[in-house]
Amino acid sequence: MTICGLIYSIFKKLKEVANLFAEGILTGELKHGPLALVEHGLPMLMIVCDDNTFDKCMNAVQQVTARGVLTKIIFSISTFK
Repeated sequence: MTICGLIYSIFKKLKEVANLFAEGILTGELKHGPLALVEHGLPMLMIVCDDNTFDKCMNAVQQVTARGVLTKIIFSISTFK
């Protein structure tokens, strides 16, 4: 399973088990619409992998935290090696 598939399955389980609205969005897609819906106080879980997308993911983290989002960030294990 790819990271993308894993993320989508995590958010699907959140919807089913916790009865919460959850949506998996790739970093590249964030700027093409969903970022406009982000508002102050919105809880957001961001998964950042230590690969060639790390800088773009951290840029997305900065953009959503600047809008007042309650952000929780999960880094991949290889980030801390």
